[in-house]
Amino acid sequence: MQPWSRPGAASLCQGFIMHPCRTAVSVLAMWAWGVAQAQPAAPAPGAANRGVYDFAYRIEGDKRVAPVQVFDDGRQTYMQFRVGQILPAIFTAGPQEERLAAVAWQGGYAVVAGTAREFTLRIGDVVARARYEGRASQAGMDGGSDMGAAAAQPAYGDTRAAPSHGARAYAASAGLPRGDMFSGHMPAGPAQAYEATPADRTMRQALARWAKASGWTFESEHWTVDVDIPLAGAASLGSDFKTAVRALLASTELSSRPLQPCFYSNRVLRIIPFAESCDRTAQVSGQQG
Repeated sequence: MQPWSRPGAASLCQGFIMHPCRTAVSVLAMWAWGVAQAQPAAPAPGAANRGVYDFAYRIEGDKRVAPVQVFDDGRQTYMQFRVGQILPAIFTAGPQEERLAAVAWQGGYAVVAGTAREFTLRIGDVVARARYEGRASQAGMDGGSDMGAAAAQPAYGDTRAAPSHGARAYAASAGLPRGDMFSGHMPAGPAQAYEATPADRTMRQALARWAKASGWTFESEHWTVDVDIPLAGAASLGSDFKTAVRALLASTELSSRPLQPCFYSNRVLRIIPFAESCDRTAQVSGQQG
């Protein structure tokens, strides 16, 4: 059976800046499965022709294996994962069975050849799904059928699916404006992006550099954990300081030492273990009691 496709959609256009990064954390299992890699975002082949792409996918299921967003250019399907996320196996869901999809990395995205009505993303029993909900799907097309009429192709700007509550949560966790996942428009590029590179050597040094450039205070005493986390790759994490810090620390989520940021009104940044509270008064009271 030939894979289902929707002719007429052009290639992905340029300009998306939120890329996954690869951070060296002490979880060997992450590298056994594979982790979202840091690559500069590049457009799909032929992107300059029309810049039309289809974001009409609903993301459901477990956040641990779900992508941040899914879209296609009519020939390939692109999936973006959270910073440091373990990559799941990706299956195309057919009428009778699931088939393992061939996945390649291109410009920071996991690229699946072809399109499908539904993708299943799985690590063991942990499952998420990305379901196409464009007009073609709503019209009840049969899987594998060809779209002969150009009118059957959703028009650019009309292919948005109303995102589920869960899908909006995925966008927020990655620091994306909520509307950008399904808006049909790529977000405008910032004047200056927060980048983590191997030249920073450690996560702490990258945060110190960012804080200095943004007018925040982050000294050695504000890193309250007893280890440094080396950086083994590069990533551009947007133009908002707080969003970039949260995205970088999200890479420690599945490690043995998950971390979280604390932002204070006097523009002081502290990094603490995830299990602790940012309210230092509450911590002191708990110790005294």
